[in-house]
Amino acid sequence: SEVVEDGVSGFLVPPKDPTQLAARLTQLLSCPDLVRRMGEAGRRRIEADYSLDRSVQETERAFEEIMGDRS
Repeated sequence: SEVVEDGVSGFLVPPKDPTQLAARLTQLLSCPDLVRRMGEAGRRRIEADYSLDRSVQETERAFEEIMGDRS
């Protein structure tokens, strides 16, 4: 749920709900355009939020927050 935006980059299905899982899989199998749009949306999100540059920036920010201004 941290990576997938329900209905945008995929579907979130509650655990132990095979009926809803089957319904979502059927929906995806019957609509290739939806699969393509969700795949593209997922890729954009991963590239924006989980790129190497973003990870480095977030790590630097965390270190700065932890260490404070020690200059």
